[in-house]
Amino acid sequence: MSSSGPAWNPRNGRNTLIAMGTLAAGFAGFWYSMKRRDQMRRERGSLEAYEYAYTPQHPGPLPVSDGRVPPPPTKEHNAQHITVNEALAMTNRPTNYIPQPAPQRDRGDGSGLVYTKKVP
Repeated sequence: MSSSGPAWNPRNGRNTLIAMGTLAAGFAGFWYSMKRRDQMRRERGSLEAYEYAYTPQHPGPLPVSDGRVPPPPTKEHNAQHITVNEALAMTNRPTNYIPQPAPQRDRGDGSGLVYTKKVP
């Protein structure tokens, strides 16, 4: 008995095209179903807050998920910058205490302020 090769002779080109067509149809069907689902959510008005940011037709402030609108900031953020020397001079701190935010180097002009790139 001689072995003349496999009984089934694959047709690589045809199988490749069938596989590519199946994948393309699957991806297109998934994309259309996601698009349809998103459109239905937009019509119901049940989008999350970050989705409103991506919607160019939405005017006004962004509502939070429970319908409230967050208030605007009322004061400037205090970053609490301290220098390394101030951090070392702190009393009433445990020995393994690491101050947050991390202490920075001072400006070097004797003002005691930290070095930042912000122009005063």
